Amino acid sequence: MNDNFAETPQGQNRTLINRTLVRIKVLQVVFAYYQNEGEGLPESGEDGTKQKAQTLCDARKQLEKSYEDTYNLYLLLLDLVYELTRYAQQRMEDAQERAKIMHTPFEANWRFANNRFAQQLFENKTLRSAIEERRLGWDAAHESLGTLYKQIADSSFYEEYMSKEDCSYDDDKAIWRKIFNNLLTDNTEMENALEELEIALDGRDWTVEADMVISYVVKTIKRFKEDNGANQLLLEMFQEDKNAWAGTGNKNKECKFGERLLDSVVKNSEEYENLIVSCLKNWDKERLSYMDMIILKVALAEITTFPDIMLQVSMNEYIDIAKEYSSENSPMFINGILEEAVATLKRENKLLKAVSAE
Repeated sequence: MNDNFAETPQGQNRTLINRTLVRIKVLQVVFAYYQNEGEGLPESGEDGTKQKAQTLCDARKQLEKSYEDTYNLYLLLLDLVYELTRYAQQRMEDAQERAKIMHTPFEANWRFANNRFAQQLFENKTLRSAIEERRLGWDAAHESLGTLYKQIADSSFYEEYMSKEDCSYDDDKAIWRKIFNNLLTDNTEMENALEELEIALDGRDWTVEADMVISYVVKTIKRFKEDNGANQLLLEMFQEDKNAWAGTGNKNKECKFGERLLDSVVKNSEEYENLIVSCLKNWDKERLSYMDMIILKVALAEITTFPDIMLQVSMNEYIDIAKEYSSENSPMFINGILEEAVATLKRENKLLKAVSAE
């Protein structure tokens, strides 16, 4: 799966929400939509139509909210650098105070506690403003911070960092890249901390999404320069400012893509399902899981709704998504069904040929 940053026209990656992430979010929202569909809704008639329309409206709102949730996670993970550093500082200061009271010598290595990159990140104007504006923080996960710090202190790369004879600013950055790459990815305590912060919302798989956002955090760390001080740029949520998509009618192109994709899945769901079922003749129907059906529906929605996206690009994206979100055999299964479905659409002249890459 392509986890690169979304790109600006100048080719510089400056935004967090890219098309791959939008696809995943649409998949998650559609999954929840069909889990809830029909619960207390009339099967037909005016009341049923109105309530289903309201459900779709709610799904659109949930999609937009999910973008905010992911950006909040990005900001929190960056802020975690300072929070863990501050935790280390407090431990050192407490130990120093105890030694003073006991009139015993105090010798300690303050390198991690005085990490220059962590201090620069704490002073970052964009991060501090966003954390304050969004009312984010780690106070509710204090116990998890202690456990995460212990895991860091017990790691081999921490020992190597602390034992260096000389330590540069780049070394201060490198230790944090190692922490995120080797320790915080697929970390149960990290998942617990996110739950304590009420970040694990709406049934979304934060294990996959958090790992993806961590990869963006690592790339952000790599781009930091000491000379930039508090003015170092972070990733924006979208290419335009936030007001360009939040209900103003001038939505970011990725938001438009996501909303249109969501609408297409919901409005043409029965048609897509009939096509999928017709392609199952050479496959075991029992292999079609609920998640596989949703992935196939979203894939067909993109293939039939966005002729400017190359067919193979769309197919590959959803095969990759299946690797993360479905069973071990799902990618091969989904590839076979999509190939059969595309062949059917071509025979029926229902598929416009893609003219350019995504």
